[in-house]
Amino acid sequence: TLLFGTGSVGKSMLTVDMAARLSVGERWGDGASGSRGRSLMITAEDDPAEEDLPRLRAAGAGLNAVDFLQTVQSLDKNGKRVDRGFTLKDLPQLEDAMKREAYQLIVVDPWGAFLNGTDSHVDAEIRQILSPVSNLAAKYMTAVVFVAHINKGGKGLRAAQRVMGSVGLSNACRAAYLVTEDGKDLERRLMLPTKLNVAKHSGGLA
Repeated sequence: TLLFGTGSVGKSMLTVDMAARLSVGERWGDGASGSRGRSLMITAEDDPAEEDLPRLRAAGAGLNAVDFLQTVQSLDKNGKRVDRGFTLKDLPQLEDAMKREAYQLIVVDPWGAFLNGTDSHVDAEIRQILSPVSNLAAKYMTAVVFVAHINKGGKGLRAAQRVMGSVGLSNACRAAYLVTEDGKDLERRLMLPTKLNVAKHSGGLA
């Protein structure tokens, strides 16, 4: 699933809300019944304790059900194990984490921070990195949510064409939602579906 929109519109807060509801089995925002599960947050924040954890606490999350993945171990040129930043190419390490904890939700926020040199504007390269992630999600029955910004495209473009980088991201996702301000109420946010391959279009949420 893809959540996209301008900066500071609340995309990350929405993923925090998802993880919080899942951690305690709370009902979802549309009223659907919830079930308790674990989440893995892959974020570009320097220190989750400064921003992500306070948000989760404020949302009423059970913190024991939310984990963070920022670094992985690899071998340097001397054969020594070193820690480095996680990328979407580190699928063995990601699968190891999924085997250990059986996550129901994985959030990648923002997805562009974890491409490790992949050109986000080249459709073929994006599909090469997303297809294995999709296969992992299907194998472990895990929902993966990517967060992305929008580009500076002008009038005449459909919402799905405003996703930063290649259209490969929105094409690969089975569902995509635009998160935006309500033009008549700047304190209100709208979550509007722009693509639903596996569900019926039934409007958005406010």
